[in-house]
Amino acid sequence: KMAPNVVSTGAHVLIGKVYGSRMIDVRVSNDKLLHRAGGIVAELASCSQEAAHRSVLRAVHELDADTAVDGKLSLPSAEHVHVAIAKERVVPTAVLLAMGVCGTVAEAHAELGAHPTVRAAVAHAQSRAAAKSQRT
Repeated sequence: KMAPNVVSTGAHVLIGKVYGSRMIDVRVSNDKLLHRAGGIVAELASCSQEAAHRSVLRAVHELDADTAVDGKLSLPSAEHVHVAIAKERVVPTAVLLAMGVCGTVAEAHAELGAHPTVRAAVAHAQSRAAAKSQRT
């Protein structure tokens, strides 16, 4: 069992789905992974768990306005997971939204598409966010 895990982990590192020690391109396919996605977003975007959860829901439901999430908060987790299973790059999209470097889901998707790997896109976004915070 250990050998396939090592190979799988190595492959994910090589294709840029790992940032630091975190798998950041996780498919949100169950309740546990929905909550893990929020933790990953909170850590990488340096934001609260609530802000991270809202960003994950924005990415899942493709909502451009943060206020649009309010109508989705009362839905059960299973409903979010049902929608998220069919989506690609939910967590990286949510990270970019939570960092504030992308204002819309479409901008986040474009940013992810502009880089060869998810890791490169998140690293670029973190440097942009840091530069933005230094200016203010």
